[in-house]
Parts: sequence; structure tokens; C-alpha cells
Amino acid sequence: MLPSLTITYGCKDVAHDVTSYALFKCVERSDDGKMTLRIPSGDAARAQLFGDPCVGILKHICVTTDDAPLVTVSHTETFVLDISDKKIDLPTCDGFHRSESGKHVVFVQGCAGLGNSLYQVAAGVHYVESFPDLFELRLIDTPQLRWGTSHAPDRDKRLRDETGVPVPYLDSVFRHVSKTSHLPPGDSFGTLHNDYHCATATEHVLRTAPQNRLICGWNQFSNFVSLHLDCLFTKYLCLDDAKITDYLVRKYANNDVSRFQSKVLLTLRRGHDFAHMTRLSNTVYSDVLATHFADKDILLIGDTTLVPSLAADQVSRVTVVDESDVVQFSLARLCPHIVVSESTFHVWMGYLCSFTFRDRASVLYFEPTDVSARHLFLPGWKGVAL
Repeated sequence: MLPSLTITYGCKDVAHDVTSYALFKCVERSDDGKMTLRIPSGDAARAQLFGDPCVGILKHICVTTDDAPLVTVSHTETFVLDISDKKIDLPTCDGFHRSESGKHVVFVQGCAGLGNSLYQVAAGVHYVESFPDLFELRLIDTPQLRWGTSHAPDRDKRLRDETGVPVPYLDSVFRHVSKTSHLPPGDSFGTLHNDYHCATATEHVLRTAPQNRLICGWNQFSNFVSLHLDCLFTKYLCLDDAKITDYLVRKYANNDVSRFQSKVLLTLRRGHDFAHMTRLSNTVYSDVLATHFADKDILLIGDTTLVPSLAADQVSRVTVVDESDVVQFSLARLCPHIVVSESTFHVWMGYLCSFTFRDRASVLYFEPTDVSARHLFLPGWKGVAL
């Protein structure tokens, strides 16, 4: 980035250029004009300054200057360099305010799994599309936006390439969106939203206090999705991968895409994260299938390969979809019928189904549940009373 000084932070496989951030945050000035670059030891302290490019792995600093080709500084060492005579123009806070396009940036850092992170992305899209002269969208390279919960200890639902290497969301679902490795310095951005309260920033506030913005909190607002449904799935999210589509049609429809018309996606969630969601029992699922999809074959989507205790004739029609979460998600582009659980991931499958099939989509959800209480459903979805 700077010809006389380059600083990277990371591990053997992943390292980010943090030169500007180090010069902005870690330079000390003495009364006699001396400038000292001092990068503290410790992974925690450095991650707070620069972000964490490889969570759970001890990292190091690498410094290249005109005088020294490469210096590696471990997590146990403090790095100190006199830069008084380096003729380096130190960045200012204002330098982080705008992107190359001259616009401010709406940053998204993700939270929890893919479903929750998608709500943050939808919030970011709302501001970028509502104020295109002010903002552009960037995703921060965080573990949440790379993997979410797809590699939990008890399951691995990561997408993999032809060689078996895991493919992060940033290179699959979010590959159309610009990325950045770090947030700007803490005093150069403001936050938007928090938790479930839709405190939409007004145009007056955004225009009179222009600055970078960070989307924070859960942002589970279906109005952002419904307002920008087409834009989300055509411009920002990539869920139409031809190889994945061909694979799904070959495996689950015997090479005939029209066969998905006679199938229903039954989504389930199990595990300790969903222990409070006890209303959706096997009996509830069995009843909704008997009432609404008695003639449909059942594609079971969930984080378990166990078939629930359904009626005998229903079990005979079940095919368990034991695929990565991105591949599971893509099924909603092919099948117009889906029963949505309380998982936000499955709710987003419902959104994709609605986008793809419009009035022909048959999306069912249960009420009262988190989906109904938080109003996550879209117009046209059918609520099934418990």
C-alpha cells in the first residue's frame, strides 16, 4: 500500500494488509517530533486493532521496509519502529470516511448463522438502494460471513469445491458483493439498528450526519426483504449456480426439473440452539403434510438426517437432503412448495421460493411461533395455526 512500509497481520494461510490501520492507530508522537510505530503484543490486542483474519489461530505481524526485506513479529513480541525519517504520510480519520467511489460505506459484519447474517445484508441493501448517492455496500471478512454455523462441532454443512476444499459464503452466496478485511477506525462510522426494533434512520439524519455506517444487531425485518426482494436475489445474492442446479436436478428430480412441482420442502430444526422451539412437533408436521401436501413427495431439509415420526405413508415419500447449506438453500429455486420451520435459514428459503415462483409459490409457516411474532413472513404466505 505504501512504497516504504507494508504491514500484514495473519497466519500462514491468511494475512491481511493492515498498513493504514497500523499507521492510523499505532503511531506515537513525542514532543521533539519523533514518530514511533508501536504494535502491541498479544492476539487479543491486535485483533481489536485490525480484526481477526483467522479466528482461533495464533497470528503474527510481518513488516517489510526499504531497510529490511521482511521482519516477522510473533504474538508474544511488541513491534517498535522509528518512522520519523520514513517520509510517510500518515492517514487521517477523514481518509477512512469514503470509498474509492467517493461514497460512504455501509458495512455488514454478520451475526450467528447464514439466516441471521442475511437479515443484516438485507438491511445494508435497504440503505444502499434507498440512498444510492450516499452509500455503497461492503461485507467485512468475518467468521460469521465466511462460515456462519455451517461447521459446528456436531455437523459440517460447508459447501466444497471439486477438490473438497470448503468454499466460504463470501465466495459463494455473497460473491457479488464487495468485501473488506476490516472496519475503519472506531470514530469514523456510526451504527444502524439493533436487535428486533426497526429504528430506521431517516434521510434527514443520514444526509446531515454523513459517515460510514455499521449494521449491527439481528435486523430481522421482513419489510426490508419485501421492499428489495428482486434486488436482493438478482444483484446481491448468488443462489443460481448452474453446477449446483444441475446437481440438484440430477439427484433429486431424475434429470427432469418439472418433477420438483410434485415435491414439497419440509424444513426442520433440531438441537440445543432450538430447544425453546417445542411447538413444532412431529405430529404438527405430519398434520400439515396430510392437509396441504398429501400428494407430494417430501424433501426433508434439516440439520439432522433422522426422519421424523410421520405417518407411515408419509415416511415412504421422504427423501433426506443431506447436503451443504448452500445446496439446500438452492433447492428453494426449484421447488415451489415449502413448509418453513422457525429457523431464519429456512425462512430465507421461503423468501427465495417467493422470489422465484411469485404467485405460484406455496409457502407455509406456523403460528404462533417466532416467525409470526416477529412478522418474518411475506404477503401471500399461509399461516398454519398450532
